[in-house]
Amino acid sequence: MRRMILNVAVALAVIGGMSLGAVPARADYAVWQDSKTGASLSYPDTWRSVASLQPDDLVTIAAPSKGEHAQCRLKARPERRYMVYPASLASAVQKRAVSQAFWDKYLAQYDNVSVSFLTEDGGFGRGHGSVSSASFTIAHPQTGMPRSGILAASLYRDYVYILECTVDPQAFEYWRPVFLGILKSIDMPKRAHESVGGDYADRKRMDFLFKDKTRNAYFSE
Repeated sequence: MRRMILNVAVALAVIGGMSLGAVPARADYAVWQDSKTGASLSYPDTWRSVASLQPDDLVTIAAPSKGEHAQCRLKARPERRYMVYPASLASAVQKRAVSQAFWDKYLAQYDNVSVSFLTEDGGFGRGHGSVSSASFTIAHPQTGMPRSGILAASLYRDYVYILECTVDPQAFEYWRPVFLGILKSIDMPKRAHESVGGDYADRKRMDFLFKDKTRNAYFSE
């Protein structure tokens, strides 16, 4: 499992109503990497890194201001409940960890929330996850400021990574291709074996973890 680019691209084609509209001019890209988690992303070099507002923000980047306030922020939240499971069940684990209930809780921080699209068969980087499109209002930098954007979450090892790219609703179609490019660029260091059976020195010693694949007992609660 390398990346979930195809599912994300299909999902975002639906999100955008299949109409790209005007596309921002091409630009060179800068690369950012987090020193703690190793997560990385690339973004147009005309964008800049700005102060993050919340403690779980890894990075917040913003486009040159034209009153639209296009920005993306990548977050990482520790998640140690799903540390041990067969690779074949990664998608099922994601649907338990990053589902509609996850987004209901996440979006509760905003007002006037309207979710126009949600798929639980997406993700980014090396993890499985979900992709959503939503509109809402926020209190910063302006009370009642309307926003529309793409939100994606990806579960990989002991973190849930969350990307939130938003802009003034009038400009969403214009910035959607850039948001998609940033989403597709995200990667994390490889920390899990991609094969279904894993790659253990002594497979027999690991059998106790996966005796009954019909139950959720192998999830590390």
